Amino acid sequence: TDEDLGPLPGSTVTVDLGAPVEVTAAGTSTVDLGTRPDGANAVNVSVMCLTPGRIRFPDGGSLVCDDPPTAGELADPRSGAHLRVDLAQGWTTLTFTARPEVGWKVVATYVRATTSEWGVNAKGETYGVQRSGRTPDLVAVLTTDGTRGYAYASELDGPVPTSPADALAQQEAQSGRSRSVPVYESDGESVIGEFLVGGSPAG
Repeated sequence: TDEDLGPLPGSTVTVDLGAPVEVTAAGTSTVDLGTRPDGANAVNVSVMCLTPGRIRFPDGGSLVCDDPPTAGELADPRSGAHLRVDLAQGWTTLTFTARPEVGWKVVATYVRATTSEWGVNAKGETYGVQRSGRTPDLVAVLTTDGTRGYAYASELDGPVPTSPADALAQQEAQSGRSRSVPVYESDGESVIGEFLVGGSPAG
């Protein structure tokens, strides 16, 4: 179907608006992004540790490395941590925080980021991916055989517990097990497969 092509409703698409800026530094340092192009409202950033340690990002996230990168990782920017930082009016710098002995490399590119609206089906239900911390009625998932479709958020969450005891009972009943949720076309009616929720506890 056409829905298998292109970005999902509610997703953010970025367009590069300039050449990447590459900076290698140690400790806390501010990266000068250069002249901000018209229309730039965010920066795509790749961060890589050059030594063991923690690097804190401008958005509050961080990257912790136990070992220095291999030569192959150093040559491939995709091996770093990736983030998109939204830029306030006038921002042309990003500050990264680390201990003085921690070395790092940043590749940053000005972009124009555009977040699309959710789709709405004939029943008035929204479908797409989470955006701005909100969830549509039908959430984009992949079926067990890898087909793109949508599952009802209410079914992904499972039944709402009626009490703390009920919540514990549900948790114990589901522990280590997965449950199947139907996956639909965006119409919320045509079943195209299933999505498995839960399973063995991680780690």
